[in-house]
Amino acid sequence: MRRFFFLLFTTLLSSGCVAPNGNQQLQLNAGGIDELHIRQTVFVYLFSTRQGEGNDRVYLIDAPESQMAALMEAFSTHVPAVKPAPGNKTDGGGGPRDRDSGKPAVLFGVSEIEIKGIEARATGGWYAASVAAEYWEFSLAKRNDIWVITSMRLVAIASVLPTLFFRCC
Repeated sequence: MRRFFFLLFTTLLSSGCVAPNGNQQLQLNAGGIDELHIRQTVFVYLFSTRQGEGNDRVYLIDAPESQMAALMEAFSTHVPAVKPAPGNKTDGGGGPRDRDSGKPAVLFGVSEIEIKGIEARATGGWYAASVAAEYWEFSLAKRNDIWVITSMRLVAIASVLPTLFFRCC
């Protein structure tokens, strides 16, 4: 399903293209499902944009149910903790909160993935509060059976309702 989320944002901001460093390249032991690998690679980049949050937040990821177990295993040692988004609710205008701990959360999602051979495009972003959100477009390439980000563009930052940005809330 295609959505044009960037129309929901009040401010558009373009960024130069930068490739992530080698630490952001990821392999999954779970198998060779390209969409899963792409989603995981994009999540790793999105997590890197929020560095320094430590244990005072929880990261909630929105992904297809068929991919959630593999993603949870891949991010099992991540700090802040990564949990599935379904079942976690927003807290009014204060943003999402983890149901179990009550800690503030950041909601991450990859909304579109288009694969054409060894190249792909994906869109995704994060939402932390009514005025804290980013939406990105990514180009990826498959190199030695690993999907890597070759370029990205920050499309928008601004206020957005989480119910329009992600399926889970």
